Amino acid sequence: MEEMEEELKCPVCGSFYREPIILPCSHNICLACARNILVQTPDAESPQSTRASGSGVSDYDYLDLDKMSLYSEADSGYGSYGGFASAPTTPCQKSPNGVRVFPPAVPPPPPQHHLLQHPGSLPPIPRNSCITCPQCHRSLILDDRGLRGFPKNRVLEGVVDRYQQSKAAALKCQLCEKSPKEATVMCEQCDVFYCDPCRLRCHPPRGPLAKHRLVPPAQGRVSRRQSPRKISTCTEHELENHSMYCVQCKMPVCYQCLEEGKHSTHEVKALGAMWKLHKGQLSQALNILSDRAKEAKEFLVHLRNMVQHIQPADAPETPLVTSGWGALQENGVEFEACLVAQCDALIDALNRRKAQLLSRVNKEHEHKLKVRNLRKNSFLATCAHAVWCKSHLDSGAAITEYRMQ
Repeated sequence: MEEMEEELKCPVCGSFYREPIILPCSHNICLACARNILVQTPDAESPQSTRASGSGVSDYDYLDLDKMSLYSEADSGYGSYGGFASAPTTPCQKSPNGVRVFPPAVPPPPPQHHLLQHPGSLPPIPRNSCITCPQCHRSLILDDRGLRGFPKNRVLEGVVDRYQQSKAAALKCQLCEKSPKEATVMCEQCDVFYCDPCRLRCHPPRGPLAKHRLVPPAQGRVSRRQSPRKISTCTEHELENHSMYCVQCKMPVCYQCLEEGKHSTHEVKALGAMWKLHKGQLSQALNILSDRAKEAKEFLVHLRNMVQHIQPADAPETPLVTSGWGALQENGVEFEACLVAQCDALIDALNRRKAQLLSRVNKEHEHKLKVRNLRKNSFLATCAHAVWCKSHLDSGAAITEYRMQ
């Protein structure tokens, strides 16, 4: 099965085939990968001009093509294909699985919004476009039909689906902490695989989660592959995609929302940056919730231990009217007495501490009063002495003035 898995992977993206098409050289390629490796040739390199140029006149003849590739006619077994012709060679690069891939010579056209609304429709292929097989490196010019001219390999697509369904049994839960258990369901809205314990804990069937659809893992994996993620579009401008995030309104917006003035005075940030920020905040919140759940679990264990301490394990499991009930009552009375004694001791300790603090406060207050009284008496004595000195000075001054007269 592992050897078969490599045969079911696209030579360009290295993933399992998605909507595979058959090239004239009998090799297969994903439809999306075929769009990515299209090369637009000059106007002079049309199929008619290439066929009419001959092998000795054109710079891009079959001889030069064979020099660039060692796997041309001998590898594929096909000499020509109706509606396609050879195209000029282009520099190559390696795909994730080691196969050489010929990249586009010009940047691809910008995405069109009407195509984003219909993911299944093919974009218009420019005239005189060619595609190079990533395995045998044969370049072929497309006709007016474009990629629609290549037949779809329904058999290979079915084999890939069945192979992925057979591997669905190995799908693991995405929320288990240590050793992931085998997944039992997948939520199509959350796009997460759950085992039974994680589903009951993290995805209970109540509230908003009750409307989510849970499917078997195999069906969920196939539906995930067949229905790619939709691009978020603006609710007010259906043809525009969300590209910015309004911090004040806390909602994604498009560039037309900014141009119309509704969010022109608001603070906006890049949607990708805000997504990472919110993801980090959500991860922190989940970690906090996980810690609190662990604390609650430890508290429950502590309560169970207390119950076991109150009711010994060797007590017979009989009705409450039996002798075991007397032992339980006795243990309960002892526990209550111990609790009351500990509370009384704590109250006594608090009262003693209260008395100590009040005594210290009173002593400090009395000491401050004494210090203040001493300072007051000293100040009054100083003032009286100053008055006495002043009176003596006045009398001395009067005597001196009398003698001078």
